This record gives sequence, structure tokens and C-alpha cells, in this order.
Amino acid sequence: MVYGLKQFYKELVMDIQSECEDAVKDLLPEDRFKVLNVSAAGNGVCVVDFVDKNVLASKDCEEECNENIELAVSEGLLDESSIEEDAEECSMACEELTELGRVNTIVFDVNTRKIYKATLAFENETYDLKGQRLFDKLKRGGCTMNVGQEEYISVVPEEYKYGFEEAPDYIKVDIVDTSRTGRCTVDTVIKALRSVV
Repeated sequence: MVYGLKQFYKELVMDIQSECEDAVKDLLPEDRFKVLNVSAAGNGVCVVDFVDKNVLASKDCEEECNENIELAVSEGLLDESSIEEDAEECSMACEELTELGRVNTIVFDVNTRKIYKATLAFENETYDLKGQRLFDKLKRGGCTMNVGQEEYISVVPEEYKYGFEEAPDYIKVDIVDTSRTGRCTVDTVIKALRSVV
């Protein structure tokens, strides 16, 4: 009896996973988006992590790290003997942060397509323009960018900044459903995102 319940639950989860994957295929065309992960979170909830190919890596990690390290050496903040090792470690961490900075996440109901949560990534340099255009399109669909809840991501790791102030490379903004009717759907968010180049 227990085995039967376990098997039933496993098949149910696999069905929802398959439904999530099918929904994501329809929503995120490969020419514009790179899907990183699709998972079923239970009760018909899907979670998708993806990268918008129009949001590119805004900095060359190797160059950025070398500049910071050379400046730190010239200011006497770093010893010259570890330049190569520091540059390599900084570049590897920077590349990881760059990938993290570009990731969008949407949590939605596979049946109703209602948004539970969405977090969209912008390059800092384009955020004001793209953010405003996206905000206007989302507002018409019953969604709102939760401005004031932004997450700022700098690709040069803190330990390699040596106190030099820099603007963040990426800004992540949460999208919330303000329609109170469930009108803010994953389709609305993706359609708005696709229209903002």
C-alpha cells in the first residue's frame, strides 16, 4: 500500500515537472532566452531560472580584475608577489557573479499561469530606460515592479575592490501581482520582457 502511494506521488510530481517544462518551452523561445532550470515545486507550482540573451555580461572580468589589482598594488594595498594568483581568483569569482547577475526567476502556477514571484535582471546601464518601459507594460497587465526592493550585484568580488566605489553591474527587481484578480501571469511578464529590447 505504501509503495503504491509513493509510486503515485512520484508519477504525479513527474507529470507536473513535464507540464512545467512544456509551459516553459512555449513561453521562452530559444532564440531569445536560455533556460537554466525548470522545476516543479509542488501543488502545480513551477519555478524557472533563465537568462535573457539581450542582458549581456557588462564587463570583461579579466580586464576588470587586473585593473583593480594593479590599482591596489600602486596604492600599496596589495603585495606584488600575489598579483597573478589574485587576478585568477578574482576573474573566476567575477564570472560566477556575472552569471548570477543575469539570472531571472519566475515562480508561477502551471494551470492558471498566475505569478507568485518573479525576479528580473537588468544591466545597470540600461535599467532606467528598460525598467521604465517594462514597468509601463507590466502595469497594464496588472503587474508591478517592486521598486525599492532592488538587489544590486557587482561582478568584482568585495575582497578585490580594495575600497574603490563602483556602480553595480546588475540590478534585480521583483515583480508582484497588484491586480488582485490574478491577472498578472507569467505570459504577461514574458510578453513584456520580449517587447523590451
